[in-house]
Amino acid sequence: METSSAVREVVTLAGRLGLPGDDPELLRDGYNLLVRLRPAPVVARVATVTAVVRDLYRTRTLPHP
Repeated sequence: METSSAVREVVTLAGRLGLPGDDPELLRDGYNLLVRLRPAPVVARVATVTAVVRDLYRTRTLPHP
């Protein structure tokens, strides 16, 4: 997932939960994407690399139907 689309999804989800996130601040883009949902005192974490590695592990170790 591209960083900008992930940030947009975080802001969208925050809005659905009633959290303000009008001014998101990208704190880190690595194994996890960390986004501060300014002006709320909330930091969202999105697993990025972990999710990809987990999917690769599942497809290589589980038998295919």
